[in-house]
Amino acid sequence: MTPEQLEEWMDALQEEEKEIRIDRGKRYGTPEDTLGNIARFGADGAIVHLSECFNRIANMYGKPKDKDDLKNAVQDLRNYASYVFILAFRGE
Repeated sequence: MTPEQLEEWMDALQEEEKEIRIDRGKRYGTPEDTLGNIARFGADGAIVHLSECFNRIANMYGKPKDKDDLKNAVQDLRNYASYVFILAFRGE
């Protein structure tokens, strides 16, 4: 894979993750704050959700993978990692 192809993949993944963030924000957040469900406990809340995603992935180790479930878990993990970063460092 070339660096250019990698960047194309990353852009596509980030666009998919944006759609997931919007959907989850509408379902789990509040109309005023799409991060309401996460921000309630600050970065620690996001860390807990991040670890849950990691555990979903870790439980697949050495087993046949359900590609849709793996994709969903990885996308959620990436979003939660971003939430940790935003909640821990916003305002600095």
